Amino acid sequence: MMNTHPDVNPGANGNRTGTSSSSPRRSYVARHWRGDLSFGVSYWLNSLLANLAGFVALLGVRLLIPPDNHPLIFAVAGSAAWLFAIAISVWFLVGVWRSARHHKARGGRGFWAATACVAVVVGFCCLISAIATEISTQVEYWRIALGDRAMGKHELRILRGGRELEFAGGITFGVTEEVRRLLDADPEIRVIHLNSLGGRIGEACKLRDLIRQRRLITYTASDCASTCTFAFMGGVQRFVAGDAALGFHRGRFPGFTEAELAGASDEDRRRLIEAGVARWFADHAYSTPNSSMWWPTPGELKRAGVIIGVAGPRDFALDSSIMFGLLENSGAR
Repeated sequence: MMNTHPDVNPGANGNRTGTSSSSPRRSYVARHWRGDLSFGVSYWLNSLLANLAGFVALLGVRLLIPPDNHPLIFAVAGSAAWLFAIAISVWFLVGVWRSARHHKARGGRGFWAATACVAVVVGFCCLISAIATEISTQVEYWRIALGDRAMGKHELRILRGGRELEFAGGITFGVTEEVRRLLDADPEIRVIHLNSLGGRIGEACKLRDLIRQRRLITYTASDCASTCTFAFMGGVQRFVAGDAALGFHRGRFPGFTEAELAGASDEDRRRLIEAGVARWFADHAYSTPNSSMWWPTPGELKRAGVIIGVAGPRDFALDSSIMFGLLENSGAR
């Protein structure tokens, strides 16, 4: 009987099957990268996936890791999230470019392929711009995480037999907890001296809240400027020495846009007004550029409600910095 079926070579079949199993199907990520996916999937679907993945990574870091409490962890996670966002952006743009180059050969219209290539070029330019902006921000986070040496050292001293506390120097992360420990150890402290040219806004706000919670009096014998004024405003009563000064200006953080900085200044202005300070003063304080400083007179400070008054030489303990200056002068004589 004639065999009507085509000849089948089991050996050849086995060879073909073996070849197929030795070349496994590429992953979805690899297929997009090589441009093997259709143009529609590469451009539209993967655009959504790439943007969503980058957004979740960056937002997750900000929501899950408070930068004020864990600066080192935040710096590591923030840098990792940005590297991931950059990698996934490059993956998306390269995949779209390669898919667009194959689009016409697959029967698609050349116009859409060319349009996609132009969009990819624009996307790469935007990515480079975003990286250039974000680098300065990430560098600043790492400076904070590694000790913030640029802000200078700070010192804490107990004065008047445990009734007053002096803080002098840069306001860096961790300062508030140091102050809290001293307040817990000496519950009789009622006054905190603030002599600082500023520091980190987040830490200054935490220090302000602690001062307000403990109902302390704030006082400066020399200069309290920039973010130091945030902490100063936490005092239930506020005083300055006759030759002391408070300095105000807008905040700044590397990488932040003008719109972001303006929004932060509006928030600072609102909080100052809520603390009972006159609106005209708050407007002047936070319209002063960060590159300069406004030093209002004691009369302006009192008229605006920033201070209760100017303290006399015996109202508060002599600050150590002033004491050292007097000792040096007396020694010189």
